[in-house]
Amino acid sequence: MSHDRRLNGWASIKCASGGIPEGRNELGKALLNSECDWLFMVDADMGFEPMALDQLLSVADAKERPIVGGLCFAQREAFDDGSNGFRCVPRPTIFDWVEHDDGHWRFTGRQHFPVNQLIKSAATGGAFILIHRSVFEKIKDDQGETWFDRVRGTDGSLIGEDISFFVRCQALDIPLFIHTGIRTTHLKQLWLGENDFWQSFYAPPATDEVDVIVPVLHRPQNIEPLMRSLRASTGLATAWFVVEVGDVEVADEVDNLIGYPHNREFREGGTTTQGGIKSLWTHAKDRAQVKFPHPQNQNPG
Repeated sequence: MSHDRRLNGWASIKCASGGIPEGRNELGKALLNSECDWLFMVDADMGFEPMALDQLLSVADAKERPIVGGLCFAQREAFDDGSNGFRCVPRPTIFDWVEHDDGHWRFTGRQHFPVNQLIKSAATGGAFILIHRSVFEKIKDDQGETWFDRVRGTDGSLIGEDISFFVRCQALDIPLFIHTGIRTTHLKQLWLGENDFWQSFYAPPATDEVDVIVPVLHRPQNIEPLMRSLRASTGLATAWFVVEVGDVEVADEVDNLIGYPHNREFREGGTTTQGGIKSLWTHAKDRAQVKFPHPQNQNPG
């Protein structure tokens, strides 16, 4: 963190994977034995920005929002990669209490989330979270110092210590909020392969001028999204929109949709009705500054 003005004290708990519930419980005891109002709990494998704690405190409230977490991700093995490994994907640790097809209720992760917003959630992980001391006091009064002791779900399966904590919170109507603008990273291992290389590859910026030929066959509505994409890709492109001879109505619509200063040319005589898209492409190719080796039998669609 960028400063320690927010830190009244700190406790470092080291434990093996099987001792995590006891380790987190020790943090709860340390908080109640101190004069601190808030416990900022962060795992050793988490990355976060210098002002993250200040951001959490700025949206937290002892009564209305006594638990606030940042945007965290867990690693999930999505499917077999065919090479004795798995394709791994990130999933936000934002959970809702959902009834499943088998009739059991479970904390179920969301597939998506709103960006830069404070949202309510039923549960999250314990890797990066701010908790008011009143939460620990309420659970202690109700169940003793068992804040992170693991419990069983409605189907009898043993739940992780962090989710077990929120089972207790939910029973006592203690709300949880997550701010998706307070971002973190999570150190993980995964199987790397060619797909990961191509997904991480950034194409170099365009340096050559290029002509883009766009035959328009009665679908000018596709021009606007195409131009947005083209402008985002390069500023060195000249777009040639070609319509059928005599189709003034479509030509006028193309003029309106292009959205920036441009020239309009007409080809005199003849017809492209029989030639279709190939004839449109050939005409534009002859007018373009760059010669194309093969016609592209595609139109925006």
